[in-house]
Amino acid sequence: MTEAAAGPTGLEVSGLVKDYPAPAGFLRVLDGVDLQLRPGEAASVMGASGCGKSTLLFLLGAIETPSDGVVRLDGVDPHELSLDDQARFRRDRVGFVFQDHCLLPQCTALENVLAPTLPDPREGDRSRAAALLDRVGLSGRVDHLPAELSGGEKQRVAIARALVRAPRLLLCDEPTGNLDGESAAGVADLLLEAGALDEGRMVVLVTHDAELGGRFPKRYRMHGGRLTDG
Repeated sequence: MTEAAAGPTGLEVSGLVKDYPAPAGFLRVLDGVDLQLRPGEAASVMGASGCGKSTLLFLLGAIETPSDGVVRLDGVDPHELSLDDQARFRRDRVGFVFQDHCLLPQCTALENVLAPTLPDPREGDRSRAAALLDRVGLSGRVDHLPAELSGGEKQRVAIARALVRAPRLLLCDEPTGNLDGESAAGVADLLLEAGALDEGRMVVLVTHDAELGGRFPKRYRMHGGRLTDG
């Protein structure tokens, strides 16, 4: 994968379009989205269910391919990479936190955090994973299985897992949607602090919860396939 060490840094999205096949020809979900984040910035994208928020995250994280437009993270457009390099891009540069924690039920909290490191294990992975669990308040739960954790604790494990490779971009899709008010507030605090764990990380969170979205320094709304200031 071509590195862009001397090139522009941050997240740059320009003219992003996503169409899906439909009986009438196609359904346009994103219609020319523009978004820029500098290193260290955190943004929320609010909007009703089905408005395209999750689709935007999938394009930013190179899970789906845009119909048109450009996504660049530190000068690299993942959609121009080979499939193997796209996989490495996602593994090394992007962290994902979803509404469902997606923890492996047979693995401990520590083992779940280490899961993204298995394809390319590195020295210090285990100590970093343990340190992240400590930072999210679970130092006493490292050997617990998901069934032994509360909903909020499971989501904290998911956040630690998303950060274990020190990604440049953290993408969060309705991460508090299944949590009670107190647990949701704690998870939101962690996501807002995520940029401080590794200098320069960018965070994009999508939510229909105006209270959660309003806590983020940069706020946008998705409507009609476009982003507007929120």
